Amino acid sequence: MMIDERDAAIIEALRRDARASNAEISRSVGVSEGTIRRRLNRLLDERVIQIRATFAEPPSDAPSPDAAFGALIEITVQPGSLDAVLERVSALEETGFVICVSGDCDIIARIEAQNYDALRRFLAERIRPIPGIERTETKIILNEAKDEARN
Repeated sequence: MMIDERDAAIIEALRRDARASNAEISRSVGVSEGTIRRRLNRLLDERVIQIRATFAEPPSDAPSPDAAFGALIEITVQPGSLDAVLERVSALEETGFVICVSGDCDIIARIEAQNYDALRRFLAERIRPIPGIERTETKIILNEAKDEARN
């Protein structure tokens, strides 16, 4: 297979950042995203480039996957179900606070999770089976700058 200047530029862009998107590569090389996609597929098919996954050690300051953490669960309820869902979620011992809000969701509940698996089980076994819940979205708390209740 012949590698032209454009292929070489694509390969060089991947050497600089192997996680670059097709759109990022197209901007750096100066061709359309479709051209990048076709050329990458050809380079892969002809085994000029390969995709490999490697496992790197997490940074030393990264939290352990088994470390406890806080999470906010945004809950959207079906019409007419707000009071019943609010009562059920509030009764769960794992919830720290439960509030009604306006916006993209109806209820926000704060919980402390022992680890990611415990959070997954809590959502699957304790939250989602509650009648009237339409959907949930979970946000992991990375840092708490101020907590009036604890001060």
